[in-house]
Amino acid sequence: MIRKEFECRRNGILSLELAHRAANSADEARMLKLAQDWLDLANLIHRQSGQRVRKVGEHPLVRTKLGVQRAA
Repeated sequence: MIRKEFECRRNGILSLELAHRAANSADEARMLKLAQDWLDLANLIHRQSGQRVRKVGEHPLVRTKLGVQRAA
């Protein structure tokens, strides 16, 4: 599932790059729409996977390196 999410995000980025190189505004608009659709699909896949996005400080390796911070 993560692989598909990654591929969708990559396709979104590639579509955005193509939009910036478009020869005319109609092509640019189509590529921007395509980029948005790819990113929406990636977000849908992410939500359906049940994974939550962790903040950097929540990552186990970061917590181990920095130590667990206690609330004041």
